[in-house]
Amino acid sequence: MHKIMSVFSSFRQGAWLVAVLLAVALAGCQPRVYLMPTPAALRTGEIDPFAGNPLLEKTNRVQVVYATNRLPVGLPNARAYTILPSDILHLGVATLRIGREGSTWEELHKLSTSAKEAERPEIELENLREVIRLGEDDDIDRLTPEAQAAFDRLNAVLAQARDKDVMVYVHGANNNVYRATAQAAQYHHFTGRNSVVVTFAWPSAESLLRYATDVENARLSLPAFARFIELLARHTKAKNINILAYSAGAQVVSPGLALVAERAAGETREAARKRLRLGEVYYAAPDVDFKA
Repeated sequence: MHKIMSVFSSFRQGAWLVAVLLAVALAGCQPRVYLMPTPAALRTGEIDPFAGNPLLEKTNRVQVVYATNRLPVGLPNARAYTILPSDILHLGVATLRIGREGSTWEELHKLSTSAKEAERPEIELENLREVIRLGEDDDIDRLTPEAQAAFDRLNAVLAQARDKDVMVYVHGANNNVYRATAQAAQYHHFTGRNSVVVTFAWPSAESLLRYATDVENARLSLPAFARFIELLARHTKAKNINILAYSAGAQVVSPGLALVAERAAGETREAARKRLRLGEVYYAAPDVDFKA
């Protein structure tokens, strides 16, 4: 009997490992992201959003902060994330490259401030470096030294940035971490890299045929999203926390903000508004009904 149970246990562990490896493999089966066409307001060259950025690094690499409740694999300084949800909130920094290795800032700047119809460069995810890991029962008011240092760096960027707000981008269905961070990187880039953009990468199943799974995973992501908003409110000096929800991301944002409000039930509305500093909430092609 013991031998049978041992075999069964080994089988379960092996099946779990196969599931994780399959989830990682599926995470790579997504279309590539290319630099979007230059926004109309920037095509004449008269407006250069990069010119007034005191922190501008003239490079084709972009870094964005990410948060996710996906199950991770790999070392913290070289993370990958599966399509499986977890109870842990992971925060880190994504490094992306716009164009090929060796592309110059001058080439990218010209593409980003003109109507030139050249082939758009691919956006490549180079690295995901996880710096914060928070469980459901962890006290978000008492950060580890590493977590506090990460928020200190974010606040240092905000202090010098022209835009004092934080923008939270929440992707839609059929998305992986690469695409979510690449879209956030584009948003950051075309603001002249003046805006602090972070992305919440909830565990989409990354397939149009599994939309029902995405809806369920969006529901399971509400506590993690609410904790992320609370973290930003408590540990950043952002003037406002703005949110952009795309497609099925609305199914995370709308009930997620309701959960934030529910957890603030002991406060007056004015006190909660002042503490949370929620600014604009944008819904782009939302997969949710809004009642008048």
